[in-house]
Amino acid sequence: MRTFLAFKFDADISSEEITESIDRVKKHYYETVKINFEVEVHEFRYKNLGAVIFDSKTSPLRWNSVVSEEGKALITYYPPPNWKKFSESGDVNNAPKELLKKLSDNKELSSEFSTPTSVCLIDTYKETLDIMSDPFGFARLYEYRGENGWFWSNRPGALPILSGEEAKLDRNAWEFFCNAGWFIDTTSPIENVVRIEPGIRVNVFNDSDSPRKLINNGSFDKMVAPRPYRRFDAKKIANDMLENFASFSELWSLPLVVDLSGGKDSRVCAAAVIASGAENIQFNTIGTLEKEVETASLLLEKVNLSHKHNIINPGQSKKSSAKKRAPIIDRAKTIFHNTDGDLSPITIRGNLNPETFFSDINRIWVQGAMGEIGKATFYGTENLYKRLLKQGEGAAYDRLTRAFSVLDGIKPEITHTRDKFIFNVIYKGKTKGLSSLYLLDYFYLVERARRWLPQSLDFNRYSAFYSAEFLEQSFNMSYEEKLNLDVIKSVIRELLPEWEDVPFYKKKLSDRDERTEKGLRIWQTSDKEDIELILNNPKRWNDMFDEQKILEMWNKAIEGDFHPNIEGIFDRLIMRACFDNHLDRLNGHLSEEGATEERKRTFNPSSELNVKSEIRLIIYDNSDKRMMIDAVITPGEDYVLEGNILESDLKYKYQGKEDGKWVDIQGYINI
Repeated sequence: MRTFLAFKFDADISSEEITESIDRVKKHYYETVKINFEVEVHEFRYKNLGAVIFDSKTSPLRWNSVVSEEGKALITYYPPPNWKKFSESGDVNNAPKELLKKLSDNKELSSEFSTPTSVCLIDTYKETLDIMSDPFGFARLYEYRGENGWFWSNRPGALPILSGEEAKLDRNAWEFFCNAGWFIDTTSPIENVVRIEPGIRVNVFNDSDSPRKLINNGSFDKMVAPRPYRRFDAKKIANDMLENFASFSELWSLPLVVDLSGGKDSRVCAAAVIASGAENIQFNTIGTLEKEVETASLLLEKVNLSHKHNIINPGQSKKSSAKKRAPIIDRAKTIFHNTDGDLSPITIRGNLNPETFFSDINRIWVQGAMGEIGKATFYGTENLYKRLLKQGEGAAYDRLTRAFSVLDGIKPEITHTRDKFIFNVIYKGKTKGLSSLYLLDYFYLVERARRWLPQSLDFNRYSAFYSAEFLEQSFNMSYEEKLNLDVIKSVIRELLPEWEDVPFYKKKLSDRDERTEKGLRIWQTSDKEDIELILNNPKRWNDMFDEQKILEMWNKAIEGDFHPNIEGIFDRLIMRACFDNHLDRLNGHLSEEGATEERKRTFNPSSELNVKSEIRLIIYDNSDKRMMIDAVITPGEDYVLEGNILESDLKYKYQGKEDGKWVDIQGYINI
């Protein structure tokens, strides 16, 4: 779990005060959950300017996080995957200092960074701090204007902690999230914390009177702006993918795990890995869909790599996995700690283990992220394409507002927030010269690819589609080329001709619902009881969701009557229901009173479970392996746990009476 911080305090403050601010962040992210590595702090400070990297002392990343020379320092969060382009020696050990020198001479070089990149340059002679990212802005960078300065991080929750202020929920941002499933444009889950836009360099001076500047070098506009049509060059794209992957691989000395489905994007990435000559590889295919497994198996047979194929069958080990699965509340707490809530909501379903989640990186995941940009994502059928063309300039707005209003359950009064944000993003695309259906491609790039994809968070995930050649050429393709998947097919032909004739698998609406058959829907898994506990406590989520409709949808889903994508609504609801608790944890630093509240836990089953009968509370000590508390709580009564006992490793569960016997209402939940 790597963390980047940068700051510019407005007035002179002591070194001790700055250290105290940094330590608050370190304490929250690395001392309030189980971390399975020793944390190392890399930092460079000059007067009121500074930048910090927290990372594992045994991190396998071979790039030095902080290098300095002649009064200048380079602090790297995400090293550029194409670092060899800026290195005379071609040696990853020398490359950070070589990049420091080149950026000191010419900051415009940042326009040539490949995705994802994020570095900070501090010049003590000029007394400046600059933060530079790749033109696409895929690497996460958030900004916060606090009461006493400017603050930046890859973690939105770190910023109010660093500035010593309260983190609050951004209602408008959450309204869009609950509607569509991600935080749009520059929003974040936390009020006044904004995501820096693509192609922007942050520049500040130590002088308290000098403003913070956001400098646009035009690199993102160059990527997406209209230009005279020229057919894409598949060979150039394939070579760029291979060069980037080769230099990226040298940043690590780790095995590769490549996701391979029967589809298009993962096939390009797998072809790039194989064409690169990499040997320490495993190919993973989720065995949810039989035809997908068959296609992936055929691909690997053709290149004699079947022995490296790992098929994951989630439905086969249902009983054993259910026992090991952590409660969804605990998984949400872990995910929020890692992301502060800015993540794809489907992640909430992941079977993570909070005890081992924060561990050293031990592999690199290669996945097909961002390949959709080379395809007709929002106009992928002939009929839809023709209908949208007839609509003219209003087509993009109409298509998107319709696409993100398919699912019910959202309060009608907040749908206007969704439409307002969609309009604003489309308008930004128009200011870059885009029109008609290219606005849909632009929306996918800046929103679905940049904001929704979970790869922008995970430091150890890579995609062949991070290629600057692919991204730029995708915005110079005709609609027909995208509809026909011409660039995808041509790049595969360049990388691995053996796969050229294997048809792509795409699930059809008429196909069997194998997820339901295998019991993988959220109302069929061990998460069902935990989700129903959340649903029975509507005050945690009914500010965004229609309580009556949500409960009706859940009950119908259990009976087998549901929209194929309905789980997405419940993913978002769970995140909204759990986020207020995350804010409480973020704000634990504010005062002694806040710290006291962190050592206090109130149980009120009447409110939590919406019941009016006696409930038994059992609290178990995981370390001592014994029951600590066995109490019966009457309707409306609180049971308060406080003091040093909360420093123990505890879990609890509620029981209700059935036929005169106490039976579990839900499984154990960690406190």
